[in-house]
Amino acid sequence: MVDAKEVSNQQRIADLGQRVLRGERIDRADAARGSPSETVLLATSKGHSDAYQLAIEDLLLTAPSQGGREQPLVRSDVVVVPYQSGGCVFSVGAITWLGALAYDSYDNDVARLTRNVLERFLEPSPLPGYEPGSAAP
Repeated sequence: MVDAKEVSNQQRIADLGQRVLRGERIDRADAARGSPSETVLLATSKGHSDAYQLAIEDLLLTAPSQGGREQPLVRSDVVVVPYQSGGCVFSVGAITWLGALAYDSYDNDVARLTRNVLERFLEPSPLPGYEPGSAAP
């Protein structure tokens, strides 16, 4: 689904991610919080400052040491969730993803990744391992 040859750096989706993709609202995949077991992680953010805090559902009380510099749960995940019916969800985990698409006239890794996913969604064949009517692995 994601062509690594087209994305310039698999380890980090462009320096653009540091400037544009880190909006005030981020979200992560987390099985303990209800993410489906079929969720496939495509990318994740790291190294957030303490301006980013754990989500309220992760807290019993507020205290120091809940910011991005100390908490690995403070991150934004890009995922796909394929379903046995043939459908699939693409979630980017950052409210600013849309704003990054047009950067550099759409010649950037965010636009390429999005295009690759959407083009795959247009193909009539189901994702590998998720034949319609089969049980999810």
